[in-house]
Amino acid sequence: DWCKAANTEPMMAINLGTRGTDEARNIVEYCNLEGGTYWSDLRIKNGHKEPHNIKLWCLGNEMDGDWQIGHKTAYEYGRTASEAAKVMKWTDNSIETVLCGSASRDMHTFGEWEATTLDLAYDKVDYLSLHIYFDNRSDDTPSFLAKSMKMDEFIKSVVCICDYIKSKKRSKHTINLSFDEWNVWYHSNGEDRPKWQIAPPILEDIYTFEDALLVGCMHGVNLMLISMLPPFFQSLAVGVGSVPLTTIFATSSSRLLLCRSAIFGLSRLQASTLFALGVGRR
Repeated sequence: DWCKAANTEPMMAINLGTRGTDEARNIVEYCNLEGGTYWSDLRIKNGHKEPHNIKLWCLGNEMDGDWQIGHKTAYEYGRTASEAAKVMKWTDNSIETVLCGSASRDMHTFGEWEATTLDLAYDKVDYLSLHIYFDNRSDDTPSFLAKSMKMDEFIKSVVCICDYIKSKKRSKHTINLSFDEWNVWYHSNGEDRPKWQIAPPILEDIYTFEDALLVGCMHGVNLMLISMLPPFFQSLAVGVGSVPLTTIFATSSSRLLLCRSAIFGLSRLQASTLFALGVGRR
């Protein structure tokens, strides 16, 4: 309902940590089939007669990370994702699926994770995900702004892995990349928060003009490599680490009203940072 109101389309993630192939096909059935099956009829019973028609599905999220419940090795995940994608497309052959790449380029399994999982699931998936976040903890503006080149290198490295597996399997199928998490994110990391609060603000960054400059450079990388990156999503629009600041009010009907937000707009620009960079009037 929110996506329809915002005139956008959802990207749905399934649980491949504590769940598996049966639950994967069931949720596609629930969301996308018109009716006449157990799960689609349950959706109708729950008040949504028309299918949600979700077309883009993530096969879990950052499954290489040991912080995940149900963390898997590359082989374990590749087999699970392959089977999940297969039965999901049997349920609705119009959907596309996204295989989890490394949680970041700094993961010790980066490269090997991509090669192993793609080798197992290549012909059953459509995209491989990439995630990257940058920070300026060293307070070095020139180096910080140059970090977009790391993004460029990251993308090209993963493309090489995809092409290697395609050649190895002699496949006519081409995998594209889904850069579905990227941003500047560090201002609020490690902040102290009292426990047992009701709906507390979590990891809300107050961005600077310096951050905005790097984000602009990252958009530039996307434009140069756009043929490789059909899905390119800045993280996050709302929720933890969100770009716009939001205030949420819950009404008696549990409707959420998002205020003070402009999707994909930067929250606040600090004039003092402009001056520190030598931009604008002093």
